[in-house]
Amino acid sequence: MAEPANVAAVEEQISSAARTLGSAVLGREVNADEFEALTTILRAATEALKHGHGFVKRLASQVQEERTTENVEEFFEDVIKTD
Repeated sequence: MAEPANVAAVEEQISSAARTLGSAVLGREVNADEFEALTTILRAATEALKHGHGFVKRLASQVQEERTTENVEEFFEDVIKTD
């Protein structure tokens, strides 16, 4: 997302990837909430990648470590606080 002209292309790829990946994992089309959540994660990962892959690797390691002791919902309830 470094070049302004490239932002639209990256956003298109994020949307496409979210739909394709979500459908492959779930075996059906993603719903609006699933699509929004997945695009948010992919957008954050691409932004982090702009600043180096170290953050992405640390986040992935943390998620993998947490997955050994709790399910995904519990992890994100602890990490992401909703109002």
